[in-house]
Amino acid sequence: NVRMRHNLGNLEVKSFLNKKIYIYNHSYIRNYYQVRNALYLVSKYGKLYPRVFKCLFSLVKLFTSVILFQHHKLRKLQYMFLGIWHFIIKRFGKLKNTSID
Repeated sequence: NVRMRHNLGNLEVKSFLNKKIYIYNHSYIRNYYQVRNALYLVSKYGKLYPRVFKCLFSLVKLFTSVILFQHHKLRKLQYMFLGIWHFIIKRFGKLKNTSID
């Protein structure tokens, strides 16, 4: 038997306005794909499946989470905006160059 350990992020529990919230601290690369692919889903399937627009709400939550609570804010935000840019110019597939610096 082979086991593979795979972490999606470093889970932290924070309190905000007396409410418990879960912060996953995903890598900046994962945030890039989340943003780019959510925009793609909404653009491709939003008219057929209006519930897909919930992806946009998820993106607002992701940006808010990064700005308020997560580590490495600047790098994550840079890659999230890169995801928006790549969606606009229709650059899909694997992210080739992971350095924006």
